[in-house]
Amino acid sequence: MKFFTAWFVQPYVRRKMQRSSFYKWEDVTLFLPPGVFHPGYFYSTKYLLQFILKQHISGKQLLELGAGNGLISIASAKRGAKVSASDISKEALRSLRDNARTNHVGLTIIESDLFEQIPDAPYDYIVINPPFYPLDPRNDLERAWYCGQDYAYFRKMFEQLPVFMHPQTKVYMILSEDTGIGQIENLAGFGNLRLEMTEKKQIFYEWNYIYEIVRA
Repeated sequence: MKFFTAWFVQPYVRRKMQRSSFYKWEDVTLFLPPGVFHPGYFYSTKYLLQFILKQHISGKQLLELGAGNGLISIASAKRGAKVSASDISKEALRSLRDNARTNHVGLTIIESDLFEQIPDAPYDYIVINPPFYPLDPRNDLERAWYCGQDYAYFRKMFEQLPVFMHPQTKVYMILSEDTGIGQIENLAGFGNLRLEMTEKKQIFYEWNYIYEIVRA
């Protein structure tokens, strides 16, 4: 299903994302300028968000790695988490700052390629909705889809992640059944980590899995 979505639905989504739009989820309202990934077109963001909001995040240090449109970050901050949100896209970060003000929440916003510019300090929760497809991205928008040849995004992420984990850190990542899950599980070894499937949900014939990343 994800493979079908990527190749047949993605051109439609790209056209829609060339226009500004609004998106509302419960008590969060987002203004999305052209080129910022829209959480309404796919269900992974909302499923991951619903899972995160069931955790004990109030008062906790939470990092959303690759925050994009910022729905998870803003909703988590509204529920008491102390949120840091990172992204490599300047346009996404500008939108995130504006939407944080609109929703009356404070976020620590960091421009960073994965963890490279994030200060070395552990978080209580780290939330990751990664790009899935093993192609090289050509621009910021494609970084929301493509993780690079041979899943380079995941290897780099797993190598960097342990610095930001203390013994009680919870790291959650969502993957689709059409992702190369086996290869991603193997790459976790580069950080001496492993994936434990925590929850799964079938959405329109596609299984989505939430994994906890733990030390091996």
